[in-house]
Amino acid sequence: MFYSLFDGLTPEEIRTLYRKLAHQHHPDKGGETEKMKELNRIYKEVLAKASKDDPKFDIHHEEKLMEKIQQVINLEDVKIEVLGTWLWITGETYQHKDFLRENGFFFSKHKIAWYYRNEAEQGKWKWSAKPLEEIRHKYGSQEIHNRSQKLTLV
Repeated sequence: MFYSLFDGLTPEEIRTLYRKLAHQHHPDKGGETEKMKELNRIYKEVLAKASKDDPKFDIHHEEKLMEKIQQVINLEDVKIEVLGTWLWITGETYQHKDFLRENGFFFSKHKIAWYYRNEAEQGKWKWSAKPLEEIRHKYGSQEIHNRSQKLTLV
């Protein structure tokens, strides 16, 4: 059902389309569990195939991102948000700064926020003064609201 939708797409385009489809078909959004399972299976297959020619693309990044979310999910008074392929932590982060630093997060003084990025992206981007709102608009955003829910990165 979903295979033909991913034909000829780059890994980044595959990820974007997957997030859109997952939002439509996720059981928490009124979709069917079986369709979501099929979408997840196909997504992993087409992403692996499309990314084997792109050495900078880390197919395991989403797994690492989920691990990072699990590390910070219970921090009090913070907002956890996935913007594109980066994880951003905002809010009352000062009380958690040592924990965040020890767990591989970096602080952006210009955005007053902590972030985690794919290691392959290290050094790829030059410093940017773009506000988080502009980044949200360009790359999409998923806020982690319910700390007790089973997380699915979409």
